[in-house]
Amino acid sequence: MVSCPVRERIERLTLLYLSRPGLVVTGAIALTLLALLPLRSLRIDSDQLSLLPAHSVHVKAAREVERIMGGTGFLLVTLKISKADQADLLLRDALHTRFMAGDEQQAAMMFEEVRLQDAESRKDRLSNGILLRQAADELAAELQKVKHIQYVEHTMPVDFFAERRLLFLPVADLTRAVERLRQAVRAWREEQDPLRLDILGERKHLPEIPLDLLEKEQAGGRQLRERYLISADEKLALIRMKPAFSLNDTKTAKEVRDRVIQVIADSGISKRGIAVGLTGSYMQFIENYEAVRQSLASVMIYSFAGIALVLYFFIRPRRLIPLLLLPLGLSVLWTFALTALVIGRLNLITSMFGGILAGLGIDFGIHFLYRFQELQARNPARDQVVAQMAATIADTLPAALLSAGTTALAFASLMLSDFNGFREFGLISSYGLLITALSMFLLTPVLLLLTLQIRPSFLDRTVRTQRSLFFRAVDTGIVAPRALLLIFVLSVPLLAYFAGKVGWERDSRNMVKNDIPSKLLYEEVGFRFGAAGEPFAMVSHTLEEAGELYSELFPLSAKRKEYIAQVLSVYTLAPPVEQQRANINLLRNFLNELDGLTPDMLPAKYRKLFYEASRAAKLEPYGPEDLPAQILRSLRGKDGSWLTLIYPDVSKILYTEDMQTIHRLVGTVEYGPPGNRKVVHTAGTTILVAELMTMVQAQSAQIILLSLLLVICALYVAYRRSGAVILAAFPLLAGLLLCAAFAGFFSVHISYFNVSVIPIIIGYGIDSGVFLYQRFGEGESVQHTMRHTGLAVVASSLTTLAGWGSLALAGHPGLAGMGYLACLGIGSVLFAAIFLTPALYLLSSNGRARANGRIKH
Repeated sequence: MVSCPVRERIERLTLLYLSRPGLVVTGAIALTLLALLPLRSLRIDSDQLSLLPAHSVHVKAAREVERIMGGTGFLLVTLKISKADQADLLLRDALHTRFMAGDEQQAAMMFEEVRLQDAESRKDRLSNGILLRQAADELAAELQKVKHIQYVEHTMPVDFFAERRLLFLPVADLTRAVERLRQAVRAWREEQDPLRLDILGERKHLPEIPLDLLEKEQAGGRQLRERYLISADEKLALIRMKPAFSLNDTKTAKEVRDRVIQVIADSGISKRGIAVGLTGSYMQFIENYEAVRQSLASVMIYSFAGIALVLYFFIRPRRLIPLLLLPLGLSVLWTFALTALVIGRLNLITSMFGGILAGLGIDFGIHFLYRFQELQARNPARDQVVAQMAATIADTLPAALLSAGTTALAFASLMLSDFNGFREFGLISSYGLLITALSMFLLTPVLLLLTLQIRPSFLDRTVRTQRSLFFRAVDTGIVAPRALLLIFVLSVPLLAYFAGKVGWERDSRNMVKNDIPSKLLYEEVGFRFGAAGEPFAMVSHTLEEAGELYSELFPLSAKRKEYIAQVLSVYTLAPPVEQQRANINLLRNFLNELDGLTPDMLPAKYRKLFYEASRAAKLEPYGPEDLPAQILRSLRGKDGSWLTLIYPDVSKILYTEDMQTIHRLVGTVEYGPPGNRKVVHTAGTTILVAELMTMVQAQSAQIILLSLLLVICALYVAYRRSGAVILAAFPLLAGLLLCAAFAGFFSVHISYFNVSVIPIIIGYGIDSGVFLYQRFGEGESVQHTMRHTGLAVVASSLTTLAGWGSLALAGHPGLAGMGYLACLGIGSVLFAAIFLTPALYLLSSNGRARANGRIKH
């Protein structure tokens, strides 16, 4: 309630500016023109690393990898035969089953069937492989000319490793193999001895050579038999393009993508029956970014359309609607301009606040119009319009400012998060809400006055509509208040049971868009090449540190082996020098024992091994720096630093707890000799997402509790009575319980996307409670309060639902999850405000006294 002196002061100030509507409008126009200047520089920042705390060791590691390598990951160009066979179609269904339906068991069965079908259909493999290799040669040469690309590769230096493959064998394995070879040579020599007599007719068989010991043709988990980057089934060839810019530089990434698409189109490869696709980390980032942008664009359209639709049904006469929408649009524009000055950018989260702010901010205009029309219905005299407007503002502005202030405090609690996306969203929404509240109360009455000056009969045909359905709902809380509240109280244990079922979203596939073409293509690449997921990177500043780190990681411990598919380092590709030297000496000694025996004199099945042994025996040990330049450029930075890559098991990056386990296992690694241990921090998308999830989970509870505490404290400062605080906060508290129960019942989980909605539900819930209690505290009956302010609460709730509910229509699962939770929360608060709150008012001690005299009013 507002004391009389304060109300009179507000009324005098209101009359002061209402008497100068032209000046107010001129000021608004000037402010809008000034706002256009900073708006020109406002941009949507695509750098996702900027959303995470700059002090994060993993963010710093990612920045370092970008600095020394020019970027992270690759832009992959895929070439495959356009004509799809049955196995291709089944693979496509398997990928959709895994990522869209989330049925991993069924997908695994389908993947196995694909392998079986591919194994049976080999007749076209040779011709397809030749066609893909030729196309890769031609296209790679053209792609090398694309700007902002460091290098392009579609082949690997397999000859270097092929002639050294025996050096990769552990000394014990090679010793056993050489001993068996030695026995085979002795047996063969005995058979070739012309003086040898086989009296018993017995033939000694040559000992079998353990070929499996010698067939270790893999270095770093990659087959070195094939020079081209082509899958074993020869259905898919790859061209890897290494960008010279950050993964987060979306503008440059789009330019490169468009140029690559043009090069592919000019090549005419598609006319030869080859389908060319784009994937890799850069392409997935672009498509995910564009998917969010497109979703946000549709959200804005749905939001404003929904708000307009609500106003169409709730505002009479409808010609008043533009007088609400114009100040609303200007306030959003001013908020964007202030954001350009304060922050300088928007991110993918804050870029959607315009539609949401519109849905919440228009509440103030609705409450003003409903209260003004109520006074107009009592006294429609034209000469009283200004006085009635001043009285309306004096009655509603304190509640509006209290509502905006408490809601802004709820939003401001997000600023305590280390996640910059939440922090900036909380800051922008806080001052945006205050700007909108002032704009609606300053401009809407002024615009109405100017309209009346131009057209005096503008309000003559105002019709107040009676919505019997709404009034019957209100009467439910008035006629049987005790029964209604008793039912609610008895339902609390059941509501608490379902509320306890609310948990954190486990499956990361429910938070990102999975049907983007580049993601599905990337998974197909992984399937056909047997590759692991996008690697994590660790930076070592010296070769010695890289060796110590590799020794720490490889061989993988039992626990790490559950989550890590492979460790790739220069030491993976360069065996220990001592091992190489021992193997070379072993081979040289064995060859010296042959005494002029040449491979051509041996059985055919041994010749290849003798040829390889002869070549390997002539080699000298090599170190990491002697690796081919093509290998070094992907593992050595511009400043001489060395990268160690860790490839996760793809099945372990789907669920949040698995990602968090990976973060614990390899997010930070200690290595080096005792007494001189060092620490390295890992860079990688999965690591960053796991850190974000952990951070949000740890901070969300305190943010939610703090927002509640700030709201309650603000109410206590305003009302100074605990009873008033309870009555004003009741719609919020009851609505939160209902929201949690519905979320548990409908399995709406909390994620690092939608957890930011909860403080906003708190802010909205207190908005409804303040307006209802403010009107009730003026001495009106419960029925009168609900028939007037209650109807405005319904209208404002629906506009807020239009703002937030539009997110539920977004094509992005994370954004849609925010919309679902917001709809549950706002709907629950509305239910509590319309059904339960009037019953509580009526049963309260002050409410009962007022209701006894006024219930029949």
